[in-house]
Amino acid sequence: MDVQGDYAAAARDAAEALSLYRQAGDRRESGTILGNLGYTELSTGDLVPARSHLIESLDIARALNDSYGVVYGAFNLGLAEYLGGSANAAEDLFAESFSLARRVMMKPGIAYALIGLAMAGSQGDPGRAARLHGAAEAALAALGETVDPVEARLRERDCQRLRSVLGPEAFAAEYAAGQSLSSEEIFVLALGQRA
Repeated sequence: MDVQGDYAAAARDAAEALSLYRQAGDRRESGTILGNLGYTELSTGDLVPARSHLIESLDIARALNDSYGVVYGAFNLGLAEYLGGSANAAEDLFAESFSLARRVMMKPGIAYALIGLAMAGSQGDPGRAARLHGAAEAALAALGETVDPVEARLRERDCQRLRSVLGPEAFAAEYAAGQSLSSEEIFVLALGQRA
């Protein structure tokens, strides 16, 4: 979900919609609105309420076996954990998002989860992170999609950091290697020992 414009109005509208869905007893839509509200808060850097709303949204999606909700809920909560400095928790959530997206063939979800896995793991293995970024880029290009602004800024910041750590040539080589991976190679790279 791309958030642009009047964030305060978006949050106010989401809170009002959430109240109405809760009154109606609609858990699925309540979960969706909680996710939207959390992402809006995440977009503005308001991490504490974002994390709370995203946790509740993901809990609802899991309870309802809502694959779409779990893929995006785990990814968005992973972003909140990443921005809050909890790279390990973020990586676990991005791995959950990737695994489920792959299982249910949600190709945009796969690409976004690859970005998350790259960012969360970039401190430990910069080469792997650069390859994951390359794989995400190839996946998005194949779909004809671009990255939403929040994720695009985080991704570019991480890629810049990786260029400085690896050096421009090594980064470019790793990134290009990631772009040419097969889906099975991406799976192994993304989940490694988790697979």
